[in-house]
Amino acid sequence: KARTIQENAEQQFNIERNRIINQQKEKVLQEYKDKLENYSIKRRIERSSSINQSRIQKMNARFDVLEKVKKEVSNKLVTLINDKDRYKVLLRNIILQNLIKLMDEDVIIKCRKEDHEVIKGIVSDCENQFEQLVKQNTNLQLKTRVHLLDDQYLDSQKYKNGGIIMYSLRGRIVCENTLETRLELCVQESLPDIRVTMFPDLRIEQKPRTHETRNHHH
Repeated sequence: KARTIQENAEQQFNIERNRIINQQKEKVLQEYKDKLENYSIKRRIERSSSINQSRIQKMNARFDVLEKVKKEVSNKLVTLINDKDRYKVLLRNIILQNLIKLMDEDVIIKCRKEDHEVIKGIVSDCENQFEQLVKQNTNLQLKTRVHLLDDQYLDSQKYKNGGIIMYSLRGRIVCENTLETRLELCVQESLPDIRVTMFPDLRIEQKPRTHETRNHHH
């Protein structure tokens, strides 16, 4: 009987020992899995952060280059303004373009103080040329009066490259045609081509993903 008790006790001990061992094994495995998962998450975060940092650096570099291009073009526009004859032709074309866009009988022009005398000398020609253009293309008779402001001027620092702002309907419609505005518009319209030309790696980044799953016909 004593032997039976001892055998039962040993059996209970072995069962309890195995249970504790299995428990500890599961605990160790779970801890290892948790550590592995945490490490994996940490690595993904670090990798994502590194990729984002790299993208930000690239974006900043591209922005700096584009700003440099804009500055170089802006400097070239200054040389155009200094060529009085060419600048006069440009101003005439800009005024006509705005008149065609607004198609109004009364318009107001605001310009830089240094451009005032030049524009004053071509306003009458612009009125006549616009009237002829309208008549030739629409058979309509539209007599437009252009009023050049002589008590308000464009800020020469902000609009250093010249141009004009034209108003109609007592200032309710504004048509800005300064060279700064035109430059910015040209850059925005040409941005995709500029980016691809100056940063060829964008071709790869922007390449659309193809579907990897294909239907196989046997």
